Order: sequence, then structure tokens, then C-alpha cells
Amino acid sequence: MFDNVNYLNELQIADRMTHNSPYPIQTLEISPSSLLRVDMLAPVSYEGEGFIQLANFPRLSAEAASVNPEDGFDCQIFSWHQDDRPLMGVKIRGRMAIACQRCLDPLGLELEIHKTYVFLKTEGEADEFPLDRDDEEAMVASTHFNLLEAIEDEILLELPHAPKHPVGQCQLRPLEADMEKPNPFKVLKNLKK
Repeated sequence: MFDNVNYLNELQIADRMTHNSPYPIQTLEISPSSLLRVDMLAPVSYEGEGFIQLANFPRLSAEAASVNPEDGFDCQIFSWHQDDRPLMGVKIRGRMAIACQRCLDPLGLELEIHKTYVFLKTEGEADEFPLDRDDEEAMVASTHFNLLEAIEDEILLELPHAPKHPVGQCQLRPLEADMEKPNPFKVLKNLKK
């Protein structure tokens, strides 16, 4: 996780930069349809805040143990211009349930992600961007940046590789219960006779 104090300082700096920006501030609705094509070449600064349900993220929904209407992510975005290049800060906070790899029961995850997208003019500039900045990612500026997909990518990257309940909290089923279930292949064997 990122240092919340530093990130709050960045938010305050970005807020001052946005409000002192020569570009007009445009509210960006935080909804799946409005986040599909964000114009990062427009001479505006964006700000927005809202909730996106887990069901609106197809790849995340496939990873989830269940998809409930209350599961999802609060998203806060703001953009500003620095050195004649657009930057966008994204704060994502929310919850979802994924399957525990030990007992296969749902495991609730609380996630908080802070990311800054630095928009550059060319692929070459993006390739040269330093890779040691975990909280910043270089992107090529375009008129149709898919912010919804970028948010989903960030959440997927934060999911644990082998999620497990803390030791002692798994509800393991007794092995005898599995042994008592009828073997489906016995039915096939009887059909053959």
C-alpha cells in the first residue's frame, strides 16, 4: 500500500494546481459510459467522484466469488497539467469477495489504490518513463483514453495471487462428508450393463 500522508499531500498540491490551472475544470461523471472515452488531449482539467459497481468490471467479476450490488469501488479522479503534459490522479477504494484458496469460501477484500497517470505524446516517451515509480504510470495521451479499463487493471494488479483466510478462520469441510457423496461414475457403470 502507498503512504497515505504523501498521497494526501499530492492531492492537496494537485487540487491547488487544478484550481490555479489556466484550463477550465470539467466535472467527469464517474459512470461506466463516461469513463470509456476520456479526452486527455482536451485543454481542460477533470475532477469527479462516484461509485462503480463490481458488475461493471467484467474481468474483475470473473475473479469474484460473488457479485453483490453493494460490492464495488468509490473512485475519485482529478487531472492537472504540469510541464505542458496532462496528469491524472486516481484514488480507488472498495471491496469485493474472492475465493479463499484453502477452503474455497468467499474472502472479503478491502482495497485502496492510489495511482497517477502521466500522459506523454509518444510511445517512445512512454517506453523511456522510469519504471521504479510504482504509483505513477506512463500512458500515451489520446482523445479516447479508456479510464474504466485502466481502473479495472489497477484493481486486478492489487488482487493477491493466492488469497487465503487468516490461519484458523477457514471453514474446512470434513473429508468424510466428501466420501459420503455418491460417485457419479457408478451410475455410468450401471448404465453399461
